[in-house]
Amino acid sequence: MKKKKQEIRIHLDMSLQQAQIISEAVEEYMRLRMYQFSDLADVLARRDFQYYQSDPQCSEKFKAYMQRRDEITELFEQIRRVALDGAECADRGEDADIAGDLWSVLRHEIYKAKGGDPATGAYDSYPAIQLAREPLARCWFTAGDLHAESRYRVLEYCRRCTENGRCKARCLQEYRKLEGGKPK
Repeated sequence: MKKKKQEIRIHLDMSLQQAQIISEAVEEYMRLRMYQFSDLADVLARRDFQYYQSDPQCSEKFKAYMQRRDEITELFEQIRRVALDGAECADRGEDADIAGDLWSVLRHEIYKAKGGDPATGAYDSYPAIQLAREPLARCWFTAGDLHAESRYRVLEYCRRCTENGRCKARCLQEYRKLEGGKPK
């Protein structure tokens, strides 16, 4: 009998700051694969530019920054035109979709870890939507106490109760179970 080859899984344990940096890097990779260069051009042009209203040369520095950004953007546009051989857009590919999925998963988890409210309707408050054929990455955060996660779960249950038009007080039950006390 032939043995089934097990899929290799990678597990990372990282800080919130490391997760944010990975999220930003994955977003940049995804945008590059879709030929969206504006964010990268902005970062490259910014170099040493800091906006200080009190600086008497701020206006000239800002104009120089804008000119650098426009030149870099035009250079990237030329690269895009050559790469696409005259076509307006290209299929971004499975790699970009996987990067988009990972970015979405990380952003949602970072939002929860920072105590985000699911009722705000912010993009990060929604769970990731799978674009790629690859299954979504699983991600969760841990903390010394359960406060951030339990607060998110309480707010998520309250949102569900509101959507359904009836309150089952499940959020209160969940909060008591996780925190061992009454919500304040």
